[in-house]
Amino acid sequence: MSKYPRTMPDNDIDPDQCRAARAYLGWGRKELAERAGVDEDTVYNFKARRVVRFKTIRTKPETRARFRAAFVNAGLTFDGNDLILPLKET
Repeated sequence: MSKYPRTMPDNDIDPDQCRAARAYLGWGRKELAERAGVDEDTVYNFKARRVVRFKTIRTKPETRARFRAAFVNAGLTFDGNDLILPLKET
């Protein structure tokens, strides 16, 4: 369960889900940025919930939807706002 409880639109993703999906896929920031069509700093700011000059940098809903779409295109599944990670075969 995410530590950012809130109601999210069905195409949204939070930093915890993003981190888990990247770890599952073995993607770094650069890989996600390329697949989502965004700058690598955008991925960093989102995952770090970065604060600059006492103001939290918020990631646009459209950008979060791009992150989620990149994960779906890589074969991950979401059930509503829950990220479903398939078991890896060992």
